[in-house]
Amino acid sequence: MTSIDIEEFAIIRINEYEYGTKRESVYLVIREFDKIAMGEAPRSPKRSLEEDTVTKVKRQKVVPFSKITSISELMPHTSGITVHVLVISRTGIVNGKFSLTVCDQSGNGGAVFRDLVPGCSCYITGARLQCVSKYRFLDMRDTAIITICEPGDYLEMVYSYTPLDDICGKASVDILCVVVDGGELVATEVGGSSTSRRSLEVVGRDGYIVSVTFWGQRAIDLTVAMGDILAIGDVLPKVFHAQYTLTCTDTSCVGQNLDNAESNALQQWWTTQSHDKTDYRRVMAISSLRTLLDTEIPLDESYYSAIAGYITIVEQGKITYNACSSCNRQLTEYAGQWLCNNCGVACSSPSLQYVLRVRVDDGHYNANMKVFGKAAVTLLGVSADDWIHLSEDDHSALFESVADHHYHITCMAHAVMNQDIVDAEYTIISVTIVDTITQTPS
Repeated sequence: MTSIDIEEFAIIRINEYEYGTKRESVYLVIREFDKIAMGEAPRSPKRSLEEDTVTKVKRQKVVPFSKITSISELMPHTSGITVHVLVISRTGIVNGKFSLTVCDQSGNGGAVFRDLVPGCSCYITGARLQCVSKYRFLDMRDTAIITICEPGDYLEMVYSYTPLDDICGKASVDILCVVVDGGELVATEVGGSSTSRRSLEVVGRDGYIVSVTFWGQRAIDLTVAMGDILAIGDVLPKVFHAQYTLTCTDTSCVGQNLDNAESNALQQWWTTQSHDKTDYRRVMAISSLRTLLDTEIPLDESYYSAIAGYITIVEQGKITYNACSSCNRQLTEYAGQWLCNNCGVACSSPSLQYVLRVRVDDGHYNANMKVFGKAAVTLLGVSADDWIHLSEDDHSALFESVADHHYHITCMAHAVMNQDIVDAEYTIISVTIVDTITQTPS
């Protein structure tokens, strides 16, 4: 537009300008601009900056932007540019300010809170690129104009999906999954600061299950239900207690129930599957038994490991005990009462629990371990309450059946003092029966 016929309170976008000073005054020479919409005269009483910005964004009519700059082409301290971006994540409002993580079709960059939700697209004009250390961010100040895109101008994230059983050892992955447990929003502290956390349980079409954790405003913004399909880009695999988990960062893009062939196929698959998360395999950080045995563990500390191998029962005598209903520790009978030395109280209704002594063999090394609780029930196939009603022949058959399978075994090594020597005790935390060992020890 070259006409200078501009009404008072008109909203314009400046495309080209020159900056100068004269006699201690600052001026702009406008070379090219577009008229966007008509604004309104100032109102009284004066509204807050956030209210003004919200109204301005909603009032603007989106017009085609002829000069869009790619984020990858921005130069430090550049101003007067327009970028077309997708909002990936946002922080909460602190001291009246908040931050966005945005991307365009070329890469990543850095405003109205209630409108700029993750997944929306917008044009940002008048921001200034700043560089601090290795980070690049757009300084919005009060001069930037944000225009929410019409649906036809929305940017879409391109994903390259990795199966859940193939996330091991990768720096970051894109996954397509279905939610089996939406998790609870939990208040927590990290580094002395309060934040929010939400952990989902998700399943992939390969039949594996993994936990995905969202932090801060991302956890607050996320609303999911069982059966929702999530596409998550640039999520970080981490190992916790020998199992892989996934962590979303500010640059992780999340798409929910996308209308495309891959998401629709996963939704169709989910309708024919079990909705019980215990029916799916965990993604394990499998290592060799030798690695576990060679690991030096400080006194009173624990180390977790996952092993692929065989299990055999080495002691077939009494394998049940009366346990405290609160902590599952073994009870002591005294004066007609069951006492828990750990809780320091009498237990009126003890439960019957297993304690198995087994040998674990990964094909190269073996070690003796103990098995308690649910892991023991998985091995024997019956509860401790049912076990005591079976015959000795049934007991022998169940003991022998344990050796018929291959397992993924999560175990814990705990360092204790034994006759002035630091020794390790090994306990199996969980077992998963597998038809074949899909991951061989390294």
